Amino acid sequence: MADNWPEGLVMCHTYAEYAKALLHERTRKMVGVRAEPRIPLAIKGELETMVGRVLDGWANKGAITARRSEQVVDTLKVVSEYSHSIIRIPRSDNWRDNPDSFAQPDKCVVPPGHVNLSICCKSHHTPLPAPSASLKETPKSQGGPQLLQELTYANALIGALLSLVHPDLFENQIEVLAELASGRVEVHGRELMDSLFDSWSSPFNGIAVVSNREMPYHRDVQGSPTMYDILATFGTYKGGRFDIPLLSSRFNYGPGTCLVFPGYVFEHGASKTDGERFCLASYIRPKLAQAAFPNASYYEEPSLPNVQDLATYHGLALPEVISRNIWGTDDGL
Repeated sequence: MADNWPEGLVMCHTYAEYAKALLHERTRKMVGVRAEPRIPLAIKGELETMVGRVLDGWANKGAITARRSEQVVDTLKVVSEYSHSIIRIPRSDNWRDNPDSFAQPDKCVVPPGHVNLSICCKSHHTPLPAPSASLKETPKSQGGPQLLQELTYANALIGALLSLVHPDLFENQIEVLAELASGRVEVHGRELMDSLFDSWSSPFNGIAVVSNREMPYHRDVQGSPTMYDILATFGTYKGGRFDIPLLSSRFNYGPGTCLVFPGYVFEHGASKTDGERFCLASYIRPKLAQAAFPNASYYEEPSLPNVQDLATYHGLALPEVISRNIWGTDDGL
C-alpha cells in the first residue's frame, strides 16, 4: 500500500487485509489477528460476520449486518427525497428503465429508481475517462457526492469480500484505481475525481444503486469473463430469489445477501419481493484498465480462480487438488 494513496483506497485495502487475516485465522493458516487501530471496533464486528459467511459460496447470506443495512436504507431515503435526486427512473428504451419493473411509488417508503456511480468511466462527451455525471452535484442532479460519502463503509466492506473470494482481482483493480488517482493518467475532470477518491472505498470502478426493482434475465455484456460482480442486498423484505438458469440454480436473495459471480458469463435475474429491496451492484469495466495503462503491455486481466486457489487462499482441506476449466470453453465464453 503506497503512502500517497487517497483515503478511500487506503480504507479499502486496510479492511481487506484485516478480513484476509480473520479468514486465515479461522482456517488455521495463521494464529491470531494483528490489532488494526485504523478500523473502528464496530466495523471489525461486521468483518467478522462477513468472514463467517464467506465459505458458504457465491450466495453469502447474512454477510451484511442488519445495522449496515439500516444505515444504507436511511441514506437512500434521504438522497431520494431531493427534488432532483439522482435516484430516479430515467425515460429511455433501456430495459433497466422499464417502469413495469419497479414497485409502485405510492407503496414505497423509498421511491423506486436507480443510478450508476463511477469514479471513472467512458463518456460520450469526451474521449478521456471521467467521473460519472451522477457524481457531479448540480441543481438538476442532486445527492451524488453525498450518497458516495455515506456509502463509504458499505463499499469498503463489499470490497473486502472481493479480496476474500478473488484476491488477484482485488489487487489488480486496486492497482488500476491507484494509477488513476496518481495524476499520471490523463482524465477529464481531474479536480472532481481527486475530490471523490477520498470517498471511493471500493476496488470496483462502478456501483449501481437500485431501489425497489425486479431484475429481468440479462447478462452484463460490458464486463469480462474474469471480472466478478458483487450484488449486495439491503432492506426488510421477504421472498427474494435470484436465478442463474445456466446452472439450474436459484439462491435465497434475502436482506444482507452478497452474491459474487461473473455477470458477463451467466445470465441472471431477481424476482419481485414482499417489501422494499435495495441493491448495491458493484461491477468492473475492463476499459478502465485500458485507460489507466494505455501503453503498458504488461497489464493483463487476472485469470478465473480454480480449485487450487480455494486451497491456497482459504485453506480448504481437499483430498485431491485439481485445476479444471469449469466455464466449458478455452476462451472463457
